Amino acid sequence: MSSSRSTDASIESPQGRTPGAGEHREVPEDHVIVGRVLGPWGRHGEIKLQLHTDFPERFASGGVVFLDGAPVTVQRSRPYKTGLLVKLWGVNGRGAAARLRDAYLTVPSAELPELDEATFYYFQIVGMEVVTGEGERLGHVREILETGSNDVYVVQRESARDLLVPAIADVVLDVDVGAGRMTVDLPEGLA
Repeated sequence: MSSSRSTDASIESPQGRTPGAGEHREVPEDHVIVGRVLGPWGRHGEIKLQLHTDFPERFASGGVVFLDGAPVTVQRSRPYKTGLLVKLWGVNGRGAAARLRDAYLTVPSAELPELDEATFYYFQIVGMEVVTGEGERLGHVREILETGSNDVYVVQRESARDLLVPAIADVVLDVDVGAGRMTVDLPEGLA
């Protein structure tokens, strides 16, 4: 049992209106976030990008992502600290790049790479109902914590503290993405 770090989301737009910094930005329902713009870099329109994907190759020259629901083409990209510096076609100058601060770059969920059978995208897990093998409802996955050895699902309960469920095969018995349900067998002391 494992989760992929990849969240993959949407945003695309080489032509069209560029929203102002801090302006509410919509992510199309059928898209997944693959990056968040942290701000401008330099004076030629490059942006600092925080990655939300395990597939950074989607930001190679000529790649297409979405910005506010419209497609944009990657002109070039290069590694920068823990993310990338990306130049998008149509984003010219520091001012244009600054207006993209906090924007999400997305891709259609239909374009996501297939994962191994026991691996899931975070967006498939977050919000999922969690039940025991006996059918007892425990709550819903609120978030996923990345640890050194395995992910941990934070299950929000209605009347109790959050439950931390390790994402390991001995604990997570089944994940049914279609039904939005995860079945777990909690070790003694966790319930």
